[in-house]
Amino acid sequence: MFKKLCSLKIRKKIICGPDTDYGAVNNHELYGQILTMSREDFEEKKLEFLTILKLNKFEIDALQHRIVEQANCEEWVKERFKRLITSNFGKVCKLRKTTFRKNSLISILYQSHYFHGTTAIRYDIQFESIAKDEFEKKFGYEVAPAGLFVDPPSIFSNKARWSYWG
Repeated sequence: MFKKLCSLKIRKKIICGPDTDYGAVNNHELYGQILTMSREDFEEKKLEFLTILKLNKFEIDALQHRIVEQANCEEWVKERFKRLITSNFGKVCKLRKTTFRKNSLISILYQSHYFHGTTAIRYDIQFESIAKDEFEKKFGYEVAPAGLFVDPPSIFSNKARWSYWG
């Protein structure tokens, strides 16, 4: 009897993909319809979007002063999702050759639809004033409120948010 049990072969379960009983089956259901457009239309829309992102020095300064209170500013949220933020830049740089790029791209593109503030942002909001006060005491600098920093050489990215006057 023991020999009979040991001689039984174990079958591997073949997984054939998503199951309709467990939610969305394809990306169309997850992220809506895929837009089809010609290559020329795509290039035109791309140039239009990149033109919107380009800011001159005066516009950069004005933007940075308008969105000082990031937690309470809708414009900050809009700008944050139009540009490549540093944390997403880090994710892109750390991608391995074997990483499936499509999922990474979808998570960056569609994060705005699911954005309710990350744990880090909630922590930031809660302790920012304390950290600024401690920094001023420890180093003797006056910390001025600052918004989103747009780096002129790479106008498509965002930078840190504090500035100091010494």
